[in-house]
Amino acid sequence: MEEAQLQVMYVFFDGTDWTEPQKVPEMPKDSTMPFVAVDDAGVLWLVFVGNDGAGQDEIYSVRLEKGTWSKVQLVNAANDVPDVNPFIEIDQTGAIQVTWEGFRNNGYTLLTSRWQDERWSEEQLLPQEDKEQI
Repeated sequence: MEEAQLQVMYVFFDGTDWTEPQKVPEMPKDSTMPFVAVDDAGVLWLVFVGNDGAGQDEIYSVRLEKGTWSKVQLVNAANDVPDVNPFIEIDQTGAIQVTWEGFRNNGYTLLTSRWQDERWSEEQLLPQEDKEQI
């Protein structure tokens, strides 16, 4: 018997009908907590929690641009603690940022990373004044 797996699926609306559900390709096992944003160029950005195969939850991203999915990329720094609850935002300038909760220093804290030069920046602790706005 095949082991059950959590998956992120998608459909398109062509103006009349919905397509059949399709699995987002190359997703890690047990992908959950998806969050989607679309930038001004029409690129769909998907961030989610995926199991890294070693029992840890990590934050990943993938893009859908002109009908083609990018490779899945790790957003958070590689570690052996849980990273969960991602959300993505695109500001007025088009800057793309992911914020999530990561277990650091014996507790959960908010972390953030920006898309720069075709990769995610090093994760940063979210400043206290920014936490109060969320």
